[in-house]
Amino acid sequence: MLELLRQSELLMQNMHALLHHPLDGAERAVLSSEYAILSLEHARGLRCLLEAEAMTSAPILLRCQFEALLRAMWIFDCASDKQVEDLKGSVESGPIPANASIAQASRMLDELERVPHVANAIPPLREFQLHSWKPLNSYVHSGDHPLYRQINGYPLGLAVSVLKQSNGLAMMAGMQIAIHTRVDGLQRTLLAVSDRYHECLPIDQAKHPAEAETRAL
Repeated sequence: MLELLRQSELLMQNMHALLHHPLDGAERAVLSSEYAILSLEHARGLRCLLEAEAMTSAPILLRCQFEALLRAMWIFDCASDKQVEDLKGSVESGPIPANASIAQASRMLDELERVPHVANAIPPLREFQLHSWKPLNSYVHSGDHPLYRQINGYPLGLAVSVLKQSNGLAMMAGMQIAIHTRVDGLQRTLLAVSDRYHECLPIDQAKHPAEAETRAL
């Protein structure tokens, strides 16, 4: 596990180094970038928790990471001008009640699914929501899942799965930020980095069915 954490940190360092470019200043791009950066911060916190062996706290940040990434994608490609303005207002003057009307996760995915140029990103997000959303909600609200793990232990395979899922979401957040740099070919360069650290990323369940049991949080 320690070696996987070390490799994960190297993966993130390489990604951050590549993203060190000025970002698009358009309102949608700014808000999308900030959500993506927030998602990456949650990923960093998750790695810290796993390193500290705070195993039942780490999944909470995995859900936060997923939601921040989803918002980063949705605000850029799907949000109405009014929703963008509402979010901009909350940044400038503090949170406002209007933001409570922003779409929930399932609706965001439904809307993103209708955007052709993000179609390839939707299946892993759908799979994450299908298999992990309800258990992660249990962790967030201190339900029976974290209580069970607190009493019965947290298997190494499960910790590995959580870390790899987090790394996968982090790479998607990096790809979103790459869009906002407007640097040609940057996404392809990020993909090359992910290939180099493929052991830190989620395994295709169709090719490795034996690993499917690690999904159960």
